[in-house]
This record gives sequence, structure tokens and C-alpha cells, in this order.
Amino acid sequence: MPFKIKILKSISFLLFISLFVQNTIAQKVKIDAVGVVVGKNIVLDSDIEKFKLELENSSEGKIKISDCEMLEQLMLQKLLAHHAVVDSIVVSDAEVDSQVERNIQFFSQEYGSIEKVVEAYGFNDIEDLKIELFGIEKENSLIQKEQLQITENIDVTPEEIRIYFNGLKDKGELPEFPAEIQIAQLVLNAEATQEELDRVVNKLLKIKKEIEAGSSFKMKAIINSNDPGVTENGGRYSIDKNSQFIKEFKETAFSLDVNQVSEPFKSKFGYHILQLHQIRGETRIASHILIQPEIPQEKLDETKEKLEKI
Repeated sequence: MPFKIKILKSISFLLFISLFVQNTIAQKVKIDAVGVVVGKNIVLDSDIEKFKLELENSSEGKIKISDCEMLEQLMLQKLLAHHAVVDSIVVSDAEVDSQVERNIQFFSQEYGSIEKVVEAYGFNDIEDLKIELFGIEKENSLIQKEQLQITENIDVTPEEIRIYFNGLKDKGELPEFPAEIQIAQLVLNAEATQEELDRVVNKLLKIKKEIEAGSSFKMKAIINSNDPGVTENGGRYSIDKNSQFIKEFKETAFSLDVNQVSEPFKSKFGYHILQLHQIRGETRIASHILIQPEIPQEKLDETKEKLEKI
């Protein structure tokens, strides 16, 4: 049973991935026969080999499975989907559509655009892709809810967990995890003087006025910015709300009008000004200038001494 549970979890994911494999293979290989029918659900002979290969590849060869075992697991999946319908389990179109959109967004990011996804996997258009994904996600959701209904009142004892663990250990099927250590650190930051902070802010205000008077933001960034990437991109970035930029940077970018230059603002990296160039849907194209306050050597030495005394 532990083996079956493990395979079940793997197949639940593979039922989604196989959409793309099936679409490609179907163009080259004629499906030979129906392997088994469970209710209204069909398992093809070609599915057995396809899912078996996918499972072995996804486990990097650690899970080997025969055609009979694969057929058994596929039948179990189809049986769960069938009984979910019999048990009147409800999966709304809205929640399936939501999952489909998340999947499409994921693949679009992987391939660069939805058009490339459609082209790569041989669909006629995005609607064909959505229809295929909808069917797969609908079945997966039914299976998951049926599994929850079956297992919700099952209690697992510590002894059963030990038996399951030792069984995996004896078969050499224990999952591998990288070595981990826990560390703690104490950080003291050397602070710049107020005079230095005022100097930085005033310099940024001066640059802001010059840009508003017609100076090139890019040239000002190359000359003045402490951003390491400024020589390559002139301080220009594409920003959306999911970007890994700091909070202050994103908030400022989304608060500006096109061509507007921000007031100086502080982040953990220093002080910035930012100019918004373009708005593309949920994306902002903006440039920034970063100036980091200079910290006197005596401040650095003083902070170091404090740390050494702790």
C-alpha cells in the first residue's frame, strides 16, 4: 500500500504533464487500442507506456514500474474520478478555470509567451490549449476531493508510520535531502552621519531638477549611480508586482505618471530617485539612480570594536 500511495501522488502530477507529451506523440504514433474502460473513463495502451516512462524520468530512475503496475495505478486514478462523480462531488468551473489560468501563466513564463506555448505543443490556438487543460484539471480536482473524502476519517498510528518508514528504508526508497545546518548571526550596521545623509539627498534633488530641465536620465545614472548594473542598462528595469525588487522600489514605480521623476527615497541599499518611462499593462518600465552614503572609517572601526566586545 505505501508503494501505491507514492505512485498515486506521482501520477496525479503526471496526468497534467502528459497533456503535452500526448499531444506531441499523437501526431506521430497511431493509438493502437483501448486498454481498459472505467465508467466513462478510458485508458489507452499507449498511455501505459507513456506514463511509465514519465514516472521513471521524473524520479530519475529511482522508481521502476511494470506495465501491469502502471495499468493498475491508472485504473485506480480513473476509478477515483468515476466514483467522485458517483458520490456527487462538485468541482466548480470557476475553480478549474482559476487553476487553468495559473498553469497557462506558468508555461507562458517558461516559454516567454503564450503564443510560444501553443506553437511548441502543436495546438491550433490558446482556446484549444485551455479546453485540454480544463479537462485534465477537472479530473485531477475530482480525484483529489475523492481521496480526501475517503481518507478524512483515517487515523495513522506512530507504529504504522514506523513500519512505513522502515519499509521504504529496506527498499532503498527513502527520499534524499541535502544536508542542513542552522546558524545565527548578529549584525551591527555602521551608520553614516546626518551631514552625509543630507549631502546625498541634496545631490539627488539637484539631479532630479536637471533631468526635469531636459538632461538625460541615462547619462546622469551612468555618471552618478552606485547601481552595479548601471553601465549595462543605464539603471533601466522592467517592474511588475511579482518582481523581486524591494518594496520601496516597486511602490514608487507604481505611484508615478509617465516621465515623472520621484522625490528621493530610502531603501536598505541607499537613496534613490526613479523615473517612469512606460506603462505596459501591469508592467512599469523605469530607471533609477542609487547613491549610497559614505561611511567614515572611524565609524567602521567603532562598529567593529562593538562586535568584538559582544
